[in-house]
Amino acid sequence: MKCFYCNKEVRWNNDFDTEDTNPESEHNIVSMYQCDNCQTWYEVYHDKKIKYNG
Repeated sequence: MKCFYCNKEVRWNNDFDTEDTNPESEHNIVSMYQCDNCQTWYEVYHDKKIKYNG
Protein backbone atom coordinates (compact mmCIF):
# COMPACT_ATOMS: atom_id res chain seq x y z
CA MET A 1 0.00 0.00 0.00
CA LYS A 2 1.33 3.45 -0.90
CA CYS A 3 1.12 6.52 1.31
CA PHE A 4 -1.52 9.00 0.16
CA TYR A 5 0.77 11.94 0.94
CA CYS A 6 4.28 11.01 -0.17
CA ASN A 7 3.63 7.89 -2.31
CA LYS A 8 6.15 5.72 -0.41
CA GLU A 9 5.34 2.21 0.84
CA VAL A 10 3.62 2.03 4.21
CA ARG A 11 4.55 -0.52 6.86
CA TRP A 12 2.03 -2.81 8.55
CA ASN A 13 2.19 -2.62 12.36
CA ASN A 14 -0.67 -4.60 13.90
CA ASP A 15 -4.15 -6.01 13.51
CA PHE A 16 -6.61 -5.66 16.39
CA ASP A 17 -9.95 -7.25 17.16
CA THR A 18 -12.31 -4.30 17.54
CA GLU A 19 -14.21 -6.16 20.28
CA ASP A 20 -11.13 -5.45 22.42
CA THR A 21 -10.40 -1.89 21.26
CA ASN A 22 -13.75 -0.41 20.18
CA PRO A 23 -16.79 -2.69 20.76
CA GLU A 24 -19.16 -0.16 19.13
CA SER A 25 -17.28 -0.36 15.80
CA GLU A 26 -19.15 -1.60 12.73
CA HIS A 27 -16.12 -3.74 11.79
CA ASN A 28 -14.39 -6.77 13.31
CA ILE A 29 -10.74 -5.91 12.59
CA VAL A 30 -8.65 -2.75 12.47
CA SER A 31 -5.20 -2.82 10.84
CA MET A 32 -2.53 -0.23 11.66
CA TYR A 33 -0.08 1.05 9.07
CA GLN A 34 2.59 3.74 9.18
CA CYS A 35 4.62 5.58 6.59
CA ASP A 36 8.25 5.67 7.71
CA ASN A 37 8.96 8.52 5.30
CA CYS A 38 6.39 11.12 6.46
CA GLN A 39 5.09 9.47 9.68
CA THR A 40 1.48 9.32 8.48
CA TRP A 41 -0.59 6.80 10.46
CA TYR A 42 -3.39 4.75 8.90
CA GLU A 43 -6.14 2.77 10.61
CA VAL A 44 -7.91 0.49 8.14
CA TYR A 45 -11.19 -1.05 9.29
CA HIS A 46 -12.37 -4.21 7.55
CA ASP A 47 -14.57 -7.29 7.90
CA LYS A 48 -17.86 -5.50 8.49
CA LYS A 49 -20.00 -6.99 11.27
CA ILE A 50 -23.27 -8.65 10.37
CA LYS A 51 -26.23 -7.09 12.15
CA TYR A 52 -29.11 -9.34 13.13
CA ASN A 53 -32.63 -8.06 13.68
CA GLY A 54 -34.22 -9.52 16.75
